[in-house]
Amino acid sequence: MSIVLGFGLAQADTYTYTFTSSQFSGSDQSVALGDATWTLTTDAGYFGIDQNGKGQQIGSAKKAATNATLSTASFADYEITGVTVNTSGASSINGTVAVKVGGTQWGETKSLTSSATDYAFTGTGKGDVTIEWTNSSAKALYVKSITIEYAAAASNVATPTFTVEAGTYGEKQSVG
Repeated sequence: MSIVLGFGLAQADTYTYTFTSSQFSGSDQSVALGDATWTLTTDAGYFGIDQNGKGQQIGSAKKAATNATLSTASFADYEITGVTVNTSGASSINGTVAVKVGGTQWGETKSLTSSATDYAFTGTGKGDVTIEWTNSSAKALYVKSITIEYAAAASNVATPTFTVEAGTYGEKQSVG
């Protein structure tokens, strides 16, 4: 007789980065934001930090960003279950934000407001995380924080196998 026990532990983990200083100074730039490397691609002509707590500024009234994309492959091997972006635009913004994981858009594209707001996107998937903004107004975009919920790699514990010789036993048997 054989007894086989399997163990696999997956645990949830969270990545969060909050912009307290300007991290990007141009397009096509890759920057380590905490434990993840992010790449910004945009047509914006201005980058800074908002002094009112809205975070990283991308574009301005004179050098607006009509599009901006932040992407990372740092979590591509993990099962991602949620992405929350705290983002906004300048007053009278006419812009949107969307999230893709592994090239698949999660949920609806959301309209930006001028107040720093958490926009939550949920699903299940693996691959690059991409945050995409569009902006049809001559306004700045802001990103205050990014949070990613993901399942850490399953624990790879060897599966134990116990074997007892076939037969009938009247006493307890030890296996090892």
